[in-house]
This record gives sequence, structure tokens and C-alpha cells, in this order.
Amino acid sequence: MKQLRHVLALTLVFCMVFGMVTPSLAVSGEISVEEDYGIPVEEDGGIEIEVDDRSDYDIDEDREELSVLPKQDETADETNTTGKVDGYNYNIIHLDCGRKYFSVDSIKQIIDNASAAGFNYIQLAVGNDGMRFLLDDMSLTVNGTTYKSKEVSDAIHAGNVAYNESAKYNNKAYVTDVNELTQSEMDAIIKYAYEKGMGVIPLINTPGHMDAILDAAEALTGKTCSYNGSVRTIDVTNTTAVAFTEAFLNKYITYFAGKGCTLFNMGADEYANDIYTSGSMGFGNLQSSGKYSYYVTYVNEVATLIKNAGMKPMAFNDGIYFNNNTWSVTFDTDIIIEYWSNGWSGYTPMPASELAKDFAMVNTHGDYYWVLGKPDAQCSATKASGFDKTVFPGSTISNPGGSTFCIWSDYPGAETEASVISKTADTIEAFGGTLPTVDSVTNGGTTDPVGKTVEITLNVGESTTRTINGAAVNKTIDDNVAKVVAVGASVAGETTYTLADTIVSGNKYCISDGNGNYLSVNSEGGILNRKENDSPDKSPTEWTIKGSGSSYTIKDETTGYYLCYKNSQLNASKTSYDRYWNYDQSGFNVTSYGNTYYIRSYNNDTWYLAYWSSNHGLPYTKTTTTAETKTSVTITGKAPGYTTAIVGGVTYNITVNAIEETKSLTVSSGNTAALDVPALDESIVGNTTTTYDVTIGSDYITVDKTNGTITAEIVTEDKTATVVAKVKKAGGIVLATYTYNVTITKEDLDKVTPITVEYWITNSRLTGETSKENQVTITAQEAFGEGGVDIVAKVDPEGNKDNRTQEYWQSKILDVEKTNNSTSGTELQTTKKGDDETLNGSAFTKIRYYNSKWQVYTTKWTDVDRTQVSFKYTGDNSTTVTYSGDKNQLVAYYMEVVNINNANNESELHVNAADWGTKGDGTGSWGYTPESNRCSVSVQIVYEDGSTNPSDTTATNLKSKTIMYGYWDGGRGLGTMIFSGQQNYQIYKVTAETGDVTSTTGSGNTVTVTNFTWDENEETVWEGDATKSVSIGNPARNPSYVAPYDNLAWNTTKYNKNNAILIRVYVKTGVTEDSLTVHYIDKTLNEEFYNYNIAVASGTYFDSAFGKGGGNTLVNNSVKNINGVTQSVNADLTTMPEISAYYRYSEFTLDSVKRSDNGKEVWLYYTFNNTHNFVVDFGVPLHLEPSDIGIGETSGTQKWDTAELTAGNKLIYGTVDIAVGEGLTYTPTSVMKGVETIGITLSESNSTAKPATHFIYLYPATNVLYEENVITNPGTEWTTVTSVFTPATDEKGNITTQSAEKLGEENLHGYDNYYSENTEFSGGSAYMATLDASKTATEIGKPLTFEFTGNGFDLISECGPQTGALLVRVYKDGVLNHGFFVDTYFTGDNIGIINSAADNNGVLDYQVPVVRDINLTHGTYKVEVYGYMVNRSTTSTASLYSVDSAETYLEQALRDLGLDDDTSLYEVSFMDENSVLNDNAVASDVVRSGVSVQSMANDVMAETDATQYVYVDGIRVYHTIDAAAEPEYTASEQDVTYYDIYDIAKKSGMTIGSYLVYVEGEGNRATLENYHNKGPQNEIYLTSGNTLAFKLDGYTENQINLKSIQISARAVTEEAAFVDNGKPIPIATNTEMYYSVQLLTTSDTKEYYLSIKCPKNTDGTNSMLSIGAIKLPNGVTIAEATESVKADVLRRAKAQDSDEFIPSSFTVNVAESVKAGKRFYLGAQTSIDVDKLIVEYQGVEYEITPDNAELVSRGVADVYTYSSGFKAPKRGVADSVTVTVKAHKAGTDDVYSTPVTYTVVVK
Repeated sequence: MKQLRHVLALTLVFCMVFGMVTPSLAVSGEISVEEDYGIPVEEDGGIEIEVDDRSDYDIDEDREELSVLPKQDETADETNTTGKVDGYNYNIIHLDCGRKYFSVDSIKQIIDNASAAGFNYIQLAVGNDGMRFLLDDMSLTVNGTTYKSKEVSDAIHAGNVAYNESAKYNNKAYVTDVNELTQSEMDAIIKYAYEKGMGVIPLINTPGHMDAILDAAEALTGKTCSYNGSVRTIDVTNTTAVAFTEAFLNKYITYFAGKGCTLFNMGADEYANDIYTSGSMGFGNLQSSGKYSYYVTYVNEVATLIKNAGMKPMAFNDGIYFNNNTWSVTFDTDIIIEYWSNGWSGYTPMPASELAKDFAMVNTHGDYYWVLGKPDAQCSATKASGFDKTVFPGSTISNPGGSTFCIWSDYPGAETEASVISKTADTIEAFGGTLPTVDSVTNGGTTDPVGKTVEITLNVGESTTRTINGAAVNKTIDDNVAKVVAVGASVAGETTYTLADTIVSGNKYCISDGNGNYLSVNSEGGILNRKENDSPDKSPTEWTIKGSGSSYTIKDETTGYYLCYKNSQLNASKTSYDRYWNYDQSGFNVTSYGNTYYIRSYNNDTWYLAYWSSNHGLPYTKTTTTAETKTSVTITGKAPGYTTAIVGGVTYNITVNAIEETKSLTVSSGNTAALDVPALDESIVGNTTTTYDVTIGSDYITVDKTNGTITAEIVTEDKTATVVAKVKKAGGIVLATYTYNVTITKEDLDKVTPITVEYWITNSRLTGETSKENQVTITAQEAFGEGGVDIVAKVDPEGNKDNRTQEYWQSKILDVEKTNNSTSGTELQTTKKGDDETLNGSAFTKIRYYNSKWQVYTTKWTDVDRTQVSFKYTGDNSTTVTYSGDKNQLVAYYMEVVNINNANNESELHVNAADWGTKGDGTGSWGYTPESNRCSVSVQIVYEDGSTNPSDTTATNLKSKTIMYGYWDGGRGLGTMIFSGQQNYQIYKVTAETGDVTSTTGSGNTVTVTNFTWDENEETVWEGDATKSVSIGNPARNPSYVAPYDNLAWNTTKYNKNNAILIRVYVKTGVTEDSLTVHYIDKTLNEEFYNYNIAVASGTYFDSAFGKGGGNTLVNNSVKNINGVTQSVNADLTTMPEISAYYRYSEFTLDSVKRSDNGKEVWLYYTFNNTHNFVVDFGVPLHLEPSDIGIGETSGTQKWDTAELTAGNKLIYGTVDIAVGEGLTYTPTSVMKGVETIGITLSESNSTAKPATHFIYLYPATNVLYEENVITNPGTEWTTVTSVFTPATDEKGNITTQSAEKLGEENLHGYDNYYSENTEFSGGSAYMATLDASKTATEIGKPLTFEFTGNGFDLISECGPQTGALLVRVYKDGVLNHGFFVDTYFTGDNIGIINSAADNNGVLDYQVPVVRDINLTHGTYKVEVYGYMVNRSTTSTASLYSVDSAETYLEQALRDLGLDDDTSLYEVSFMDENSVLNDNAVASDVVRSGVSVQSMANDVMAETDATQYVYVDGIRVYHTIDAAAEPEYTASEQDVTYYDIYDIAKKSGMTIGSYLVYVEGEGNRATLENYHNKGPQNEIYLTSGNTLAFKLDGYTENQINLKSIQISARAVTEEAAFVDNGKPIPIATNTEMYYSVQLLTTSDTKEYYLSIKCPKNTDGTNSMLSIGAIKLPNGVTIAEATESVKADVLRRAKAQDSDEFIPSSFTVNVAESVKAGKRFYLGAQTSIDVDKLIVEYQGVEYEITPDNAELVSRGVADVYTYSSGFKAPKRGVADSVTVTVKAHKAGTDDVYSTPVTYTVVVK
């Protein structure tokens, strides 16, 4: 019954189905139950129903199953084109942003469009013809040459400019933008793409399409890199071109890999197609010329670079196996191919179907391009909607890896960025609609193999995740720069099931319905269903399937059961023969009674045989991955800086950049807007604060610094402003900078109320001569703008009052409510009697309407307060006056005019008076009836020769130069008067005299002066440098009566009553083309101390016979000036008050005079008899006794009674202390840049001589040693440390100063007894900075500074095992000229230096010249000295920097100190070979005293390196005075040159080479050896018994006689010495000073050389001597040492411990041949340590004495000469004879030099 019920149910379902079929369909037979639904139909029309033994069938379920069955002609696994497709991963949008620059915002919009359309990658072709993206660090090293970052950036930029110019084709408007994206902008783009689920694929096309890069390569390398003249393709056979391009690419590969990018497209298409434009084009040319293999090699090398960075390489297709060339080359099959074209006529890339056999393929079909500037090649949305991912150009590929839609910028200027975005939006959407679904891309990072070093670059707050395989690490590294969180896990093996395309006989397969159900068998043979996620013991059965076609067996090898069928039932059996199965695309089946039964699942639970057409069992391949360990590493940027983290064997070099973003904002005039500053996650970066600054346009906007709200001012034009918001953390570290470009809309100027400036002369209004108005009204349109308008351009230049002309003077802004003591009571200018506001308020010169405000310019722009006010004040006659108006009154004041003219009626002095009055000559109107009490002011000119204009001060001549005023009760001040010199006159003094005036009135209210009487009380009221204009004054109301102002007021009875003032204006002539000039010269200094000019008519000259008369007089020294007055040139300084007392009071002599060739100038040369010249060679006090300058020599007192510095002293570089009777002490306080001059007025004790000025000139020596006190110390970072120092004392035990050495009589420059016992710090003190890792750059980043003039300097420091580095910057003309980076670390040398073997840490070596910079061009230089800490630890595993070269240390040091210097300007040096700056030593990490990373605590460094110290102990300056201007130094110091001995030694490579001769040991132990460093490596260090020598060339006889050879030396040990001509010269000071040494000559070749030997101390202990420099006369050079010199040096060294005598000099000249029987002569020359020669000839000894002994005794000669004759034997007696010569040591009995034998040939 159950079976019957089931049959009936299915029958009912069948009937229902067919009951719904329309008659027409039924008739046509278009629906077939059997064919369409797989239900077998009997021939009689019945339906065969198979019934199994299940009892739980449900008719509703069966009905549902049947209703949804697909037809047989529908493929059960047909792919949904917009669903996910296995193996398809890339939906790419391509943007050509190399030819055309696209902004960040534009790229973000394209990302938005693409993301919405289903794309998961954007391919940015930043390098395509142009190169539109520059990294922060663009430096490159190519073939050993390093190109600086700026050089590369500039070269790329220039290439882009050139490309843009070349884009002027096809009448397209070319691009004028040459912008390149910055690194921070690319960071923002990548971050934004990730946020949109998209990755970035960088595309930098090479070796073609690289115009800008190619230009840069050729510009930088200087070599041709292009292929056969191509402008965009490199020659892949050119090693330079390839090396440059690969180095360039690798910069970008590293950057993008660090940003988490997984793909990198190298382009590699269209090789040289710009010059090969037809046929097979560039690739064809490569193949035909045999160069194609170079292209293949290049592509594979670039692919390797990409893969090494953890990314997959991509390339376009046309170059890959071009022309199907597969027989000679092989490409890297890891390259993903973007297939765009199968070619054209003659151009034959390999078909896509062939490439697909070996490469992953991305369909980049060229028919679907959108090309800028080509309307016929711009794919429409309609066309894009028909894209088929499987249809490639020329081929069909069923399983592509992805698709690309391309936007190309072939014509970059054809349209704007916005237009491109708009026009492509629909096409992007349509194209994306055809593509399968792909996974979105996030910054999930990439997989890093163990042992790899990975460069990570990210912004603050940004995170990236990396995966490390093979290690499970759990750790957190958290420092100030980045937080690194590593989470490790063991990942179990993963099992996947994949539908098999075909069955391979004998393989194992699982049988599944595709819904997670698997046909399985248990150990008893029971059929059951299992799931993918069942436990391992219930995993699906893996069946071994064998056979083919219609005969397959399916067996579980584990249990031995076959899958069988019996009676249409599914079962398992080990023996049944019903085990053979058919297989087709619908699954495994068996045919029974004409019916086909499929293995099928039911209800996700049961398997059976049925003819249903769904859920069939199909073969699946089971794949199980092995278990592995992985670590997920999340790196988050916290603050800008650099750090390193090591996780699981992977080293991450992490650079964190501050966020830098630019935003746009618009605000309307007068409104506010909020800045949207993104918040940083403070749980990552810590607490932050935000600062806001208006950097541009502060006149237009203000910003609330608490919340970032901006307020716009009212503007009348659209304005722009910039606001910078900086997010900072503790310590002021900037985490993010957001730059807001703000646009402010404009204000309507027509609605602005104009402003008025009133015309006044004190308290009276006047009208303008031009406008006829008493004021000027200025509109906002007239005055608008940042610069405003000059007020003088708006007011009338002249006014009129009472028919007198007044001149514009000044404009004032007055506060009408501000009270004062004027008659109006406030600053309001009124007509009230006596109301004078001209001295109140503020003068202004400009007016503007700007930033919505009226403003005037005083000393700055000042707002005009236009607040309306109203108040009352008392006017004349006690009337009440009401003022209503602006709070600020603007007034233009005018002045009365008086001109003083010459005989030609030309004005010589223009006079203006602020107060109004009338002329005193009756020509002007008073304006009303004149007061009865009147007063006057008159003006007179006084010329340099004492003449005046007018010629006297009588009323007749003076009244026209007089202004009359009314006399006020209580007194009246002059007010303001201005005097302006005319006719080239300049004013140098103004005086005032008082008196009385009488006057009368006339018709028309005129006034005429009738008489003046003067008080003869002239007082100076102004004096100064000659100038064109002078202003004087005394307030009109409440004037001052304090002298000299009492002469500028008309007095009341309270004072001496007067009512007239006479102003005298003293003038001199300025320089004109016609004027004559007199110069007064200090001949000693060749300095001018005074000059004046004489105004003369054109054609007037000094007399040609102008000259010196007797004494201090002149002859023919008169000339007529421009006014016809005779003026005489004066030579008597005492009568010239304009000359400084510095010269006027001195004892002078007119030495000579000179007239110029053109007769326009004369020079008077003076010598000052009390002149004293001294030389200064140390920066320590110099004391001069009275006797040093000749005081008291005649009286014997050697004192002075009074002394004072003369007015006008020129002290520049030091101070002077004067002690009465005890001389003076000069103390240098700065580096001398020239001659110091001291003028001192002295009176000699016990003398009747009057006081006299003495001139003391201090000349810097050719080298001057200064203590550190002359160096500017910036603050507390450098402190002063001291050591024991006892300056030398005189015979009385008094501490001495440096020796007073007169010029021309001085000792050696560079030696002074003051330092003779200085063993530690120079002068007992030094600057020291303490360096440790806890300090920030700002704490120790301030340098010491000093300036010097000269051609070189030494920087003196200390060296030791705990001393750090010094970074020295040398500026010239304000520009960094060069620099030094010096590691002062020094551990000492136990050999011969340190007597205790236990003292193995070395000693602190004092006063080491760590920088010796002595080859500069003479000039003035500024020097900065920084301290820098170096980590010397070589064991630290927590290192922050991995540096392996001195250059890297230097780069890090500059970065840490905040210096953006070019490293090529620096010389790197070190004092110890074990220094980390020695590239040959073990490299270690740099730790600076304050970088952005603060996590390097003491445990990062060696314990002894936790603190370091740096010292600056002084400086030495060379040739302050240029050689061409040197004074007459003592002869041995004239025209000398300094050489660095260490540099000379280095020229020999420290070996016995061309320059250095070094002898190790003495006596029999003496040998020539290579020099080994024994001390800091900037000097030569000699230990006991060793000798150093150099050969010298170029000596003249005069220079030899001067004995002018000097060396600088210092004792490194407590005492030392050097041997000079056999005599030890002891040195007990560590201060480097100069010493004379004897010049030696070889005994045979007469060559000069210098030899320096260090002996043992007197107590037998070892000593050490440091030799620093050598001072040589002009023309003398250090030359290559000859074998003779080497032998002589060695001979002398060997002789030191023997009795052998070696003369200082000994040369013999003997004839080489002589005729038989004739005489021959012997000549010799010896030093004076020889007194005779012994000559043996033919068995007889002859004693020969000097020929010139008397000359030597008188000091005329300093060498002995000898001569003697000998006769040769007769012919036939002997062929040759010998002459043996030896020298006898003077003062001894029998000490001789080694005999030397000479052979003479007898002819």
C-alpha cells in the first residue's frame, strides 16, 4: 500500500506538470518528459517508478524536486559570469598617470568608481613616457657612483618637462603641469585603495616607454643610454643603461613591497617603436640584429628583483616570445601576462593560447581601451557591456586569471582630469558588470621567508600585516617609532575537495554531490553519507577508480569493498560482479532495462540509485595540506623615525613618516568654518595635541587655536589662505601635518564708507592748491589692497592760507578722546587758539582698505577706529563746541616755507615751519590784525670755511629769512622746523641763539622786521653725521626750558625774556660729479680717517702744483667754491673739530700728499709718531710695560701717571685694562680677523711733556692659537672643565702673559713660554659636552660656533676610550662649504707609550688637532661644532640601525642632528683604527644623542659606552692676514707655508714611499721601516729612539741662512724631546708649538732634508713626541726622498750610539779625472762643528783648515769652505789615484767622521 501510494503520488505530480503545458507546446513536442527531465518513459507511455524500501517519502518533497529539475540540455555546472570563478583573481582598472599627471583626489575618484564596479586592483602607470612619482629619497648608486637624491629628482623633473614639450602634436593643447606625486601622496593613495577593498599595482614601464627616466640616466651618467637614438627606450646591451634602470626600479620595488603591494608591472612592451615604426618594429630589430637575448635577460632580471621583494611580476605580452621565438630564449614563467594585442601586419606577438600554456593570463583586450585624445578609441559603456573575459585578441582562453580595463593618456593635454573621470565612469561600471566576483584586497601584507630583510614604510597610525612561514613567535616590540605585534600559531593541515576534470585510472577520488555530501562505506560494507567537516575518523571514503569509458570499478582499498549495484539498488560488495560503472559529465551511472540510473544523494543524508537529474555523485580530488607554523606580524606606525625589529629570523627595517595631507576648504567672507582634522588613535600613538597656524593669508582668516575654527575677514576679492594643523605628541614630535588650502570669497567695496583726511597747518584749516578743498575723501576702491596707497599721492602737495603757499608735511592719526595738555584738552585738532597736535598722535605714510578695515601705516599697519563718538569741548572765548565723528581723526599737516638762496637765486637751504605765521619782510598777510606782542625765528647758513648766508644777522639781510608769530602769555615754543640742504649741501650741525626783535605793521595785515639784537649765547641743538635733512623742535605749548631747548622758546618774564630766535645751520658739500674731495689717511694702516667735499663749478680742479710745504703745511692748496669763495685745504689736524680726538690729539707728521690725475681729489698721508707694532700669536693676555712703548726711557721711571683710551678707539677683538704706572694688558675675547688698533692717551711720569696719543697695532701672527673662550657657547650643553695648569712665571715668580714681541723682531710664530708646562687641557680648561642615549637632539644639537679670517684652522680636542664624535661644518659667504665628521675615540698604544702593561685602556690624549684644515682660499669662514654619540657595541641584538660604512654613519648623524647636508661635502676621519668610522673595522650601530627613537637605553650599548664625552679645547688660525698684505714680519716668518705632516705621510701610504722616511730604532738596531700609527690619526707620533725625515727642495741660499725651517711638536708623555743636530731639545708641554730645526744635507749628493728624532727621557723612560705641521719658506717643498737621503738618515740613526762623528753638513767636490802630471783640486764645505779636514793622498796625510774662518767668526758666513791642490802622477805610473777625506770634530782631540774615498782617473 505504501508503494502504491507513492506511485499514485508521483503520477499525480506528473499529471499536474503536464496539465500546465499549453496545447501548442504539447503538439509541437517541445517538452519531453524523458529528454527534458530525465524521467524514463515506457514505450506504452507509462512511467517507470523505482521504489526503494524507504517508508518516509513525502509527496510534497517529490513534487518540489520535480518542479525545479533543469532540462537535460542545460549544463548542471554552468558558470554564472558574475559569480566567483575558481582561479580568476584580478579585476584591474588601469590608469595612465605617467603621460598625464593625475592628482591624489582624481585618483581617489577613479578608485571610487572602480571599487563600486567590482574591480579589486588599480594599476597606476606612474612610469609611462613620463615619470610622475618621486620618492623622498631618490639617491642612486650605479656602477660605484652615487647620485644625490636632489640630483636624481631634478633630472626626472627635467625629463618630465621635456616630455611635456614633446607632447605638442596633433593640434592638442599640451600639458603645462609637470607635477609629480610625492611619497606621502602615494602613501595616501595606497591607504585609500585598501579602504575601498582595492590593491595598487605599480607600473613603471621599461625598457621602453621611459622618456623621462632615460633623460635622467643620460644627464646623470653622462653616457648615451638610448637604443639607436630612441627617446624612450634604453639600449639593453648597454651595461650603464641597464644598471641605472635596474637601480632606479629597485628603489620603487622596495617601496611598494613595503606598502604591502603584491604585484608589480614592468611593462616591457613596444621596444623602440618610436624609431622602428613599421613591420616587426623594435622587437623585430632586436631579433634581426641578434640582441633579443639581451632583452630577455633584462626582463628576467627585473622579474627576479620583483620576486625577491615578495611580489609577483607582470608584463605586457608583445615582447614575450615575439614572433613565436621559443627556440633560443626562455622567459621567467612566474611573470603574469597582461595580453593586449596579437599584433598587426608584420608585428607578430605570440598568440594568447600559446602563452597560456606556461603563463597566468590577464585579458587586457586593446579593443576595449579608453584613449585620451582619441574619440574613436574611447570604449563606450555599451561596448564595454559586451566584454567577454575568455575572448582574448586572436584567441579564446577558458580560464583567464583576470581582466583589465585601460585608460590611456596618449594625448595628455586633450582634456582635464575631471573630464577623464566623468567620461569613463559609465564605461567602468559597464565593464565591471561583465566580470566575475573577486575577493577585495586589504593591506593584509605578504609572506616573508625566514632570513629576509624587509623594508617597511608607513605613516603614523597606519598598520600593515606580514606573515612569516616556518616560525611561531609571540612577542611585542614597542618603541617610540613603531609597535610590532607578532602572533604565532601552528596551523593544522587543510583538506580541500576539487571536482576532477577527467578521471585518471588508478587514482583515488571522493564521490560527492557538490553540496558537501560524500558517498562513503564503513568497515561492514554499509553505504553511508559523510561530510567534509566530519572528524578525521569519519572522513569521506577515498575510492580507487580504475577503467575508462563505460567500464569503471570503484573500490575502497582500506576495507576492500567495491561500490556495486544490485536490483537497481546501491550497495558495497567484495565479490559481486555488479561493480562496473559508466561515467559521463552527469556522474556515475548504470543502465538497466534501457534506463540509466545515477548515483545520487538525497536529503543531504542518503545515497541511492535514481534517474533524477540532480545531486549526482561526481569524482572529487581530495587534497590535504600539511600542518605548518605561521606568525602574523602587525606593524603600526607611532611616530616619525626609523627603527628595526627582528621577528622569527626576519628583519624589518621600519621607516615611519609623519602624515602629510592637503585638504581644500571654502569659507565665505566674514563667516566661520571648522577644520576637519582626522583624529589619531591615541591608544597607538599616545596622547596628542593639535596646533593650528595660519601660514599664508593671516590678513584674511584667523584660527581658533583651541578647536581649529577659522574665521574669515571681509574681503572684496576672492582670497586664498593656508592653515596648517599639526598633531603632536609629547616632546613636540609632529605626527601629522594637515595643510588646508582655504578660499575666501569677496566683499562688495561699493558698500564701504569712504574716509576723510583733513588739511591743517597747526590750528588753522587751509585749502589745497589743486583741489580747492580743505580735505580729501578716499574711497575703499582707491585704497584697497595689501600695499595700500601712499598718502602723499592722495593729498594736495601744496596748500594756501592767507595767500601764502604752504607745503605738505605729514599726516597724523589722532585719538579724539585721548586727553592731553593742548588747549583743546584732547588729541582732537581744533581751531582753538594755540591748539597744536602736530607732535601728538602717530604719523602715517600709507592708507588702505584691507581685510575689511581702514588702516594707516605708521611703523606698522594700524586700524582706524571709525566708532562714532560725540562730546563737547570749550572753544575760543569760552564757547561750547560739539564734536561728532570718527574716534580717529586723520589730519594732513602743512608747513610754512622759507628759502635761503645763493647769489644766483638758487635755494641752498629749504626751511619749513610747522606753525603758521607771516614773513618778516612785509610780503605776507597775518590773516587778521596782528597782535601787538610779536616774536620771530630767523635762519642763517654757515659754510665749512666759516662764511654765512645771509652774510650777517642784521634786520636788513635777515628779515626775508624770518617768520613772525604772535607772542603768547606764559611762553611759546618754537614748534617743529625742518631744514633740507639744497645744491648738494648736507647738514652736520644746527645751533640756536636768542635775542630781541622789533617790527612794524602795514596795510594788508603785514609785518616788517626793523631791528635785531642778539645775545651771543649760541648752543648746539643738533649734531651728527652729514645728512640732507634735519628736524628740530620744542613744543609750542608747555615748552622745555632746559638747555639747549631754552634757546628754542620765546620766554616769559619767568625766564630771561627774549622774543627772537636765530637758527644757524652748518652745512658741508656732498659728493657730486663736479665736487672736489680731500682725504686724510693714516699711512700706517692705509686707512682713511676723515674726508670732506668742496662744491665747485664744473671745470674747477685742485692746483696741479698742490703739494707739501715745510712741516705740516701745504702749498698751492686753495680753490674757489661754487659760490666764488676761496677755500684752503687744511693740514693742521688740531684746528679741525670734525676730526676725531683720536687723531687730533696725537703727535702727527704730514708725511706726503697726492693729487689725483683728474685733479678732483687730494690725499694727505699722516704718520703718528707714537706708533708701536706688536705680533700676537696666542689668544691669551698680552701685557705691555711702559718701556715696551718707550715711556720713561729717558727719565728711567718707566711709568705713566695718567692713561685713558682715546675717544674713537677701534678695539674689535679684545679688551684693554690700564693700570696707572703698570702698563696695559690686552685680552683677546674673539678671533682676530685683522689688525687690532689701540689708541691710548698717556702722560709720562717725571716728564714735562704734555699728554700724547699712542697708537698700538697688534698684528696676528701667521698662526695664532686661541683658547676656547673665543668660541660662542650656545648654552648649558657645553660646560667648562678644568685641569691643573700653571702658566710660566718670570724671574720674580709672577705669572707671565704671552711675550710682547715687536713686529720685525719677534720670535717664532707659534711659540711662547706661557705654555711651557701645560700638560693637560690647553690653558687649563676646555669645553666638554656629555653625551648619552637619553638626550634628545635638541638637548645636544646646538653647536659651538666661531668665525675666523685666514686660509686654515685647527680644531683642538681630546681623544680617549670614552670620547665621542665631532661634526664640524665650515661655511663661506653664508653657504656650507665643506665639513668634517671625526671620531675622537682613541684607546692608546702600549708599545712605547704606556709604561704599565696593565694600563690597557689607553690614556686621555690631550690637545689633539682632530681637524687640521689648512689649504683654504683666504677669506672669512664660520665654523659650527656639534657633539655626536657613537654606539661602539658589536654584540647588541637590539640595535636600531644597521650601518656598515662611514658614509652611513655620517648620513645618520646628519639626520639625527636635523641637518639636511650633502654628504659629499664631508671628510670622514677617525683617530683610532678600531673606530666604527673605519670601513675596514667591525661595523656597529650608531646611536645618536637624541634621535626620534628613544628606546636605545644603556643595554643597547656596551656598558662603557653608556656615556661619552666630546671636547673642544681651542683653535689655531693660519694666515689671518693674507700673504699679499703681510706686514714686515721677522724675516723667517715672511711668506711661509704650513703643511700637515700627517697628510704628507699619507701620500706615501705610511710606507717608506716617495715622501716619508721613517727609522725604527737606533744604533745597530736602526732600520728603515713602514710607519705604524701610535696615536690619534691626525699627527705623526714618534716613540723613543725613532726618527722621521723628509727631503726638502727649493731652498735658496738666503733661506738657508735664515734657518727658517720649523716644526710643530708637543709632548704626549709628561716630558719628551727631539734631537736637533745632535742636541736634545726638551719639550714639557702638551700644547703644540713651533720649534726651529737644523737643515741637514747628505754627505755625497748635497741634498737638504729634515730629520726629527725622539730620544728617551733623561731617566731612561720612554717618551712620545707628536709632530703636527711643518712651516716652510716660499718655494720650498717636500720632495720625493732619494736613496741617498734614506741612506744618510739611516747612517745618522746608526751613529747615535757610537763615537762616530757626523757633521751637520759636509760636502766634498773632487775632479773625476786629471791629465797625467797635472794638478787637480779638492773643494769642500762643512758646518761649523768641523774645524779641519784630514786628506790622505798617495800615502801622505794633509791637514786642511778653513779658507774663510775669519768670515765665520764675524758672522758673515755660517759654513766653512776648504780648498787644496794635488799633483797627479806621471804618465804610465798609475791609471788612477785615490783621495780619502775625513772631518775633524771641533773642540775634540781625535774625533773624526767616517773617511770617504774618491777615485780620480789619470789620463
